[in-house]
Amino acid sequence: MKIKLLATICILFFLTLAFLPNISFAQRKTTTKIQVKPTPQKRDLKPRSDVVNVLPTNSKRYALIVGVDQYEDTQISKLEGATNDAKTLAEALTKNAGFLPDQVKVLTNDQTVERRPTRANILRSL
Repeated sequence: MKIKLLATICILFFLTLAFLPNISFAQRKTTTKIQVKPTPQKRDLKPRSDVVNVLPTNSKRYALIVGVDQYEDTQISKLEGATNDAKTLAEALTKNAGFLPDQVKVLTNDQTVERRPTRANILRSL
């Protein structure tokens, strides 16, 4: 008898939780509509001189790629795939974008201490 009563209470409790989001106990807030009128802007269609039209030569291209899967702080949850993404990006830069392999540096958790993504290693690599 007690088990049936407990089961009935549990079912009622879960049904109450299922329909609870549809019940609003909070007071209704009034909203004010703000009408924003767009201001006409003049468009300058002249070519900009600060736009890069030509990429630097291969000898002047550098990349620092950081992939962190696991942080030292245990409150930050472990990521999956950041190391793999960093290595894939480095490979794409060398194969497709003309970067020299010795000018692409990858810092990931699965490497030696000197190549891990710590603050000191990142600053040293810049």
